[in-house]
Amino acid sequence: MINKWFGTKVWLWFTATVCFTFGSLCMAELPAEIEVDRFILAAKKHIEQGNYGQAEQYLQKAIALQVTPPDEFYFIYGKVLFKNKKMDQAQENVERYLKRTGKEGEYYQEALGMFTDIEEFKQKDQQKKAAISSVDKSDVIKIEPSEMDKVVNRLKAQYKTSSEIIALEKYINEMLAENALRKGKVINLNKEADELYTINAKNLGELIVTKVIRTTDDGGKQLQNAILKVYGVTTDIKYSCTGVDNICWIKHPVTMERWIAIRGNQSTANKLTTFIAELIKYKQKEG
Repeated sequence: MINKWFGTKVWLWFTATVCFTFGSLCMAELPAEIEVDRFILAAKKHIEQGNYGQAEQYLQKAIALQVTPPDEFYFIYGKVLFKNKKMDQAQENVERYLKRTGKEGEYYQEALGMFTDIEEFKQKDQQKKAAISSVDKSDVIKIEPSEMDKVVNRLKAQYKTSSEIIALEKYINEMLAENALRKGKVINLNKEADELYTINAKNLGELIVTKVIRTTDDGGKQLQNAILKVYGVTTDIKYSCTGVDNICWIKHPVTMERWIAIRGNQSTANKLTTFIAELIKYKQKEG
């Protein structure tokens, strides 16, 4: 009995020592939905202290969990982005909050005021840029469609659709198919790809990236899906290319880990990331 009691005490002492020294080893993992609430609470604390940079870091952690956050998240994130002078993203999140909650939202009045403040800030910023570049007032008022808008309109006509999202999805998937990974020194485009990625933009607020790996020559395949929640996600998509095997990796916009692989060079990767970023922008506006 004494030996048993002594052994138990030693084990408890050992466990406590390990937990104290290596706290992460004993830390329980909370469910993602609860972690989101924890990060929002931490962000609120830093907002009260006026530390908006730290608040944004916590909200980015919430986004990285890839779960649907509560409605107030979009207001809080919009407020933080506004304070950090990231006006386009701030406006998207405040607009999202207003659309989701309507007049019944807890922060309805404050969100409306912030939306107006963002618009006024962007107008003043545009006027400053116009003054610096000595552009005529008439030229500032006259807003022409951007080059990307023109490209998207051509894609809509090409694919016979009125949806920018469908047109961009089809074009991106054509690029991914054309630049899919194929083994061998001589690339045969008529041969089925060894590794192919596709993007599905049909679901509201998310993109589904499917990776198809050819496992056997007789048609055996392995499929892997990865879901990206687009709200609050940056559209500054990064990539890296290796000259040795002629492969480029598109980086995940949240985790910055390898996300999509293509065969090609930096020019191909740059073009692809540009259109993926545009697709994300349109997805962030829907709903």
